[in-house]
Amino acid sequence: HHEVYYPITGYSVGGGFLDFFEKWGGVPVFGYPRGEEIREGGKTVQYFQKARFEYYPELAGTPYQVQLGLLALESTRGRAFPKVEAFDSTPEKVFFPQTGHSLQGPFLKFFQEHGGVDVLGYPISEELLEGGARVQYFQRMRLEVHTPTTGPARLEIGNLGDAYLEARGLLKLP
Repeated sequence: HHEVYYPITGYSVGGGFLDFFEKWGGVPVFGYPRGEEIREGGKTVQYFQKARFEYYPELAGTPYQVQLGLLALESTRGRAFPKVEAFDSTPEKVFFPQTGHSLQGPFLKFFQEHGGVDVLGYPISEELLEGGARVQYFQRMRLEVHTPTTGPARLEIGNLGDAYLEARGLLKLP
C-alpha cells in the first residue's frame, strides 16, 4: 500500500484514493488532502480542498471503486438552476438530456480532458456569474473561470471540500 505524504497539510493519500488522485490530475485538480481517510455515512471517504473521495468496496476491481462525492449537488440543494431547451450537440456545445444543461468553452474542454461524467458528474447548471467569476456547477465539482485585470483568464476548481468542512467546523488548517 503506497502513499504520498503532503507536509503542507500534514496528511497522506494512499491506496485506491492515490491511484484515482494521480490518474485524474492530482493536486491541481483536487487540491491537497484535508485529513486522513475516515468512515462517514457507512463508507470510507477522504476530503480534499476541492472534492470528497468515496470508496465503494462492492465495486472493487472496476473503474468506479473510487468516486467523488456529490459535493456540488449537496452545496446547491435548494437552488434552482434554469434548464435550457434541448438542442443537437456540436463539438463546441454539448447538451446533456440527463440534467437539461449544456457545456461549452473552457468548461467543456476541462470536462472532456478530466474524466467527464465519471469524474465531474453531469452539469447541474448553465454557466453563471458568481463572486466575479464565471462558474458552472457539476454534480461533484464547481468549475470557475477567473479573468484577472492583466493576463489570460484561468480555469480553477472551486474549493467545495474546504467549504463543506468549514461549514461543519471541521476544517483544520496547519
